[in-house]
Amino acid sequence: MSSIKKSCEKNTTGITQMYRLIFNNFLLINNKL
Repeated sequence: MSSIKKSCEKNTTGITQMYRLIFNNFLLINNKL
């Protein structure tokens, strides 16, 4: 049970990091335009 919860938390942090990277790239592109 706890291992499943840990993997879910790890997955969520990975997704948020990915979205943060995409968002940062989006801001960089907008600043260049």
